[in-house]
Amino acid sequence: MLPGNVVTGGGRNEDDSDTNESASQADVITVAAAECRSISDFICETRVTSMFCGFLKQYGLLDDLSQGNWTVFVPYNPAFAEIPSVGSSFDSARSLLMFHAVYDSVLMDSQLECGSLLEMANGQTSRTFCKTFENVQVKNQKGADNKLEEMPRIIAPNNIACNGIVHLTDRVLLPSGALSHGY
Repeated sequence: MLPGNVVTGGGRNEDDSDTNESASQADVITVAAAECRSISDFICETRVTSMFCGFLKQYGLLDDLSQGNWTVFVPYNPAFAEIPSVGSSFDSARSLLMFHAVYDSVLMDSQLECGSLLEMANGQTSRTFCKTFENVQVKNQKGADNKLEEMPRIIAPNNIACNGIVHLTDRVLLPSGALSHGY
């Protein structure tokens, strides 16, 4: 059976009802699961996001991103060189990491509206900023403590996972109060 085909009652393939190919619903689910990576899998299997993966593991958040639907703004590894630490306490580190995620919403780059606010999983908001350079629109996702001249730029948008979207950024998103927590 090819992935993406829909199996109807009686094991017939909706895409080609003349075939005698039969498959159970379990076969279809197995095929889909084998080819689909969760957001956690994507983050941890992508070399340039290994530091974010490590922090998610360290602070007990990796499993959260394997369940439910998410949009996640993931800083690539060099972004963490710009901040002295992920947080001064366990709770502040978890809050910083969850500030990179939007729960129960899957937003492609085209759905990130310039000037709009997103409620992040830690309860704070970030704003989408857009700039145009030589007729190319560049999107940034800014936290309250990110400086305007150093906004996190979305450098690799629309990485699709089973349970959402990952947008890679060139900087860490800093929520309100982040600077006072020693980031």
